[in-house]
Amino acid sequence: MILMSLRIKAISNTFYLTMDWFFINLTSFLYSYVIWRTLPPENYGIVTTSVSLMMILSSITSFGLTTSLPKLMAEYVKNKQHKKLEILLNLSLKIVLISNLILLPILFVSSPYLASVLKTTKGVIWLIILGTLAFSFYYLTGSIIYGYQNMKLLFATNSIGNFVKLIVSSILIFLSFNHFGPIIGVISGFILISLIRINACRFKLNLKSYSNNKKLIFEYIFPAFISALAIIIFNNVHYVVLTALKNPEVTGIYSMAMIIMTPIMLIPNILNQAIFPITSQLCVVKEAKKKQAYLINIVLRYMLLFSLPFAIFLIIFFKPAILFLKIKLEYLSAIDFIPILASASIIFGCGNIYLSSLYAIRKPKINRNIIVLTTLLFLISSIPLTYYFSAYGLSYSYLFAVSVLFLLSYSFIKKYLSIKFQTKDIIAIIFSSVIFLLLIYFSNVLFANFLIKIISAMFSILIYFLFLIPLKFYKKEDVQILEFLVRRSPQKMGELISKISNFLSKFITE
Repeated sequence: MILMSLRIKAISNTFYLTMDWFFINLTSFLYSYVIWRTLPPENYGIVTTSVSLMMILSSITSFGLTTSLPKLMAEYVKNKQHKKLEILLNLSLKIVLISNLILLPILFVSSPYLASVLKTTKGVIWLIILGTLAFSFYYLTGSIIYGYQNMKLLFATNSIGNFVKLIVSSILIFLSFNHFGPIIGVISGFILISLIRINACRFKLNLKSYSNNKKLIFEYIFPAFISALAIIIFNNVHYVVLTALKNPEVTGIYSMAMIIMTPIMLIPNILNQAIFPITSQLCVVKEAKKKQAYLINIVLRYMLLFSLPFAIFLIIFFKPAILFLKIKLEYLSAIDFIPILASASIIFGCGNIYLSSLYAIRKPKINRNIIVLTTLLFLISSIPLTYYFSAYGLSYSYLFAVSVLFLLSYSFIKKYLSIKFQTKDIIAIIFSSVIFLLLIYFSNVLFANFLIKIISAMFSILIYFLFLIPLKFYKKEDVQILEFLVRRSPQKMGELISKISNFLSKFITE
């Protein structure tokens, strides 16, 4: 019964996070598409470098709260420790305010030097400073909502803000603001998200409150700060390294390849976010390790189930999609990096599930050490490889680093939880993926019309899921998830999902 309630909560979180993912990716794709159609790779490189730098700097001002705050809130909410919760929220606001007051003036004074290094103007640097402030409060308010597991509000606010980002950017590009338009659009969207969240949640934060927070800071917040800083650098330093060692044009082409990888990475991220607060809450209940291992095993299984066909689809259809959408042909050379980055994204997705689970089960220092080591390896290898082999070398450096992260995370999580490497299910997924690869490869070769290629690919994905039936892949959890979705879906869609659920229930293995 307890495991069933855990599944339902995880499914509910996943449902809203998936909706969040869908709308964010839809608007983000349209945002990028407008840039690809109207601006050259050099301008796109400036945009991606600027936004990446905002995220890196805001990870400093957030001081690790994006990880530690939801983790601690989940435990306090479960135990109804309201006083501790209030102290934690007050401490978090103080940290973000003080860190911004220290960092932003330094950035302002250093703006001429930063503009020279990044091959841009002081105006862009000033926007980066404003964007850092916007991202800081976006992360803080998002972490609080996430800690309460209010995924519906998270979805609603992200949808509004990302829609504003798209509209403002499009209008400013039309008005000939060039790369300034997309940067201003991003900042506008994230400021709006933060303001709506503050108003919706009516945070009762008291800057004058005081408590001895040394234990919180040194056991959870400070290790999470180091981890968050390292992972943000790891995720975004690609663009800064490329721009500094090569030029914004190469960065723009590489950035497109990384954008294409977004669906692969967001599948594990959604599932990971869905179970992180639940895994944290389980630390204060009986038989915690058994339940935590159960959730992690399920998430890894679903991550591979959806990520592998996504990766195959993106590799095969990248070039036809570029031609069909009439994107500037300079971006076509990104195809060289996509197979490498797709492999890296799947490995990173698996490793990140284990990595964040280490923090959730109260092993923040191990989590920190793995992230720091991985980031250092990436930085050490990326600079020479990028210098000699440009974006191609950077792609291989990324693949090497995420492979190390996966191996270390898996080795450590096995020490504390009975994690099972689900060999039978993984073999079934790989076997079906090979069938899917063959089907869409030949459809891509045989058909000239892009829309027919896509229709054929949709048929191939149906074959992919059906092929798993004789391999005895499906379990009772899969049927229960579908039954949950029936209750949350519109009537017509619910009826279709119900039929699928009834069909699969005839083939479950346990």
